[in-house]
Amino acid sequence: MILQDDQSVVTVRPKHYIGSSGSVWASKKVFLRWEHPHLYEIDGSSYDPLLRKFTAMVRDHVLYFLDTTDKGDVSCITNSASCAFRVYEKSRIQHALLGLLTATLTWNQSRSKLEPEQIVAGNEIADCVDVVRGEFELLKERLATLTTTTEAIWQTYQHISEKKNEMKKRGLPVRVRPRLLLHTDKGPGVSVTNYEVEFRDAELARLYDLDWQMRVHYAVNDPCPAERTNACIGSTL
Repeated sequence: MILQDDQSVVTVRPKHYIGSSGSVWASKKVFLRWEHPHLYEIDGSSYDPLLRKFTAMVRDHVLYFLDTTDKGDVSCITNSASCAFRVYEKSRIQHALLGLLTATLTWNQSRSKLEPEQIVAGNEIADCVDVVRGEFELLKERLATLTTTTEAIWQTYQHISEKKNEMKKRGLPVRVRPRLLLHTDKGPGVSVTNYEVEFRDAELARLYDLDWQMRVHYAVNDPCPAERTNACIGSTL
């Protein structure tokens, strides 16, 4: 390990309220990728980390939504307000809208710290995001109208997919490094035999287009680098 190039990010959370699970660890991985893009992305980008954070948030939310969209599910939507497929699509849309709103608020709060040309690039992306949010709102309206056909609903999904490509043309966000090596213990949030961990790992692999992800489980009496870092902080405090 080259210490002068090594960086550690410590996340403290009360396990009494937030347990250790595959979903919690996966969410934290995505959050750290947004907060520290230089640790995850391929080197060489001229864009400011704040702009890269904004575009990564947008891309991840839209791509996850589209990647979990299935035409078969949409075609099963009935005219009933309590239709399970209709309720499911509504919840997914609401989650995506919340993510895009958070990304936009983050950009509005941080853009004043950037150079003018970076602000221009970010504002162009923000304009695209506004259009995508409009498509999501239209989708909500169509799902709220029981007489809307599934063909009309699916057409809006396709429009969202087309808008996603507008940001990609600008070279944003920067691609994540395609190979990932994890050093962990064998807790429930990282155990490779845990179904939830396997499921979330598959989602992350698709989200970041990883070539491979490898995890090294350390023995009980041989703490991983993260545990050693936590122990050092605990001793200091």
